[in-house]
Amino acid sequence: GVFKYDPGTKTLTMKEVTVSVGKDEYAIWNKSIEGLEIVISGSNRLEATDQSPLNCLASTKIEGSGSLTTTSTESSCINIYKTTLTISNITLETTGVWGITGFAGDKNETLIIKKATVTAKGQEAAIAYLKTFTLEGCRIIAPEGAEWKAEKHAVVDAAGNKVKEVKIEPTAAKGYELYIAGKQVTDANCDDLSGIKGVTVAEGGEFKYDPATKTLTMKGVTVSVESGDAIRNNGIEGLKIEVSGTNSLKTTDETGLTCYASTTIKGNGSLTTIGGTVGVYVRSTTLTISDITLDATGQWGIVG
Repeated sequence: GVFKYDPGTKTLTMKEVTVSVGKDEYAIWNKSIEGLEIVISGSNRLEATDQSPLNCLASTKIEGSGSLTTTSTESSCINIYKTTLTISNITLETTGVWGITGFAGDKNETLIIKKATVTAKGQEAAIAYLKTFTLEGCRIIAPEGAEWKAEKHAVVDAAGNKVKEVKIEPTAAKGYELYIAGKQVTDANCDDLSGIKGVTVAEGGEFKYDPATKTLTMKGVTVSVESGDAIRNNGIEGLKIEVSGTNSLKTTDETGLTCYASTTIKGNGSLTTIGGTVGVYVRSTTLTISDITLDATGQWGIVG
């Protein structure tokens, strides 16, 4: 596991971490770091008694490919005070007297949930005392008829009562004709592709796809698979692969990089492709390689 904070990027990294505290203590308290990012992978827990396990007094983002469980025996599980909390992609479960709460509902507390799976449970209320609550790429699936009511600053049931348990799930993912280690890139995983099996991203690296600009960003990325292509552009015309740092694509029996649609690889980094058959395969289209250092190895290096 990993538990560290990078002040340069304002990033707290959590992988297989448990923080358990007693009376009058917060497990994690963002007191004043505006733009704090908590990156989650693996299974993580925050446990407290009479305070909130996660207390946000400055804008905070929780994102990643892992899960986070927060529990409090006498308080809210996640507390937001005069700021914004954004939860993206992760699986989150909260269990306490309150689930996710603001202060009084009129202090500009904002909760944004993007493409995440969330179960919020509270003896008094699941999601409440917020000024603004926004769902992006996900929806409330239980209880039936539950919805956000701004005038009540809470998620309520069909009768208008604050619900004590809310379940939120991502809506059906939109897929793109781009495959990483055999897995399709979708709007649910495109912001962070590091969670795909066979992908490793170095510390300080980045691996993501922006569908608006058709740009795949690779920085310190290794994709290694036993079978199939490491990366395949199956049909995105004008795909741009931005390469920085040192990157590699490795496959035992197929191709490191396959292009079925026009692709440009550019940047100031290096890319090594090692294929069981072909390093880089270009079929009935155009591949442009600009500025980078490329090493293509296989029974064939670069082939049409």
